[in-house]
Amino acid sequence: MHTIASYSSDRRKLLSGLFINSLLCLLLVFPNTAKAAEDQQATLFVTTASGMILEVFSELDPLQINIMHSWRVRLSKSGSPLSGASVTMSGGMPDHDHGLPTRAVVTEELEPGLYLLEGIRFHMPGRWQLVFSIEKDDNSEQAAIDFSL
Repeated sequence: MHTIASYSSDRRKLLSGLFINSLLCLLLVFPNTAKAAEDQQATLFVTTASGMILEVFSELDPLQINIMHSWRVRLSKSGSPLSGASVTMSGGMPDHDHGLPTRAVVTEELEPGLYLLEGIRFHMPGRWQLVFSIEKDDNSEQAAIDFSL
């Protein structure tokens, strides 16, 4: 015969075991919950007039204020990676007439068409505009992305 105390203890053990098994199943199904940023949905993206697609993948999801972070920038055109490009970014808050508080720079091309942009920080909420300048084979293009924090 079970007393109330032993029933509660048995139930806790059962629920604890179920929780642990469920957690292990999730880890097996989703082994890397901190997936590489480029495997996730783009945080921001734009298609330029010439058909180039610029996608931005932030290491912060959601974007936050006053945290230094990096982005991965994927460039493609006609479905192919745009490798060997020179990528720079500028921007700011048009409504406040000031620029970014940091100077983010592309430090490397991680794989064809995927660039690492380091040193990004937003210091206040509001509307931001980022302007990417892309140069490749004597062609240059700009892509602007607007978003709010």
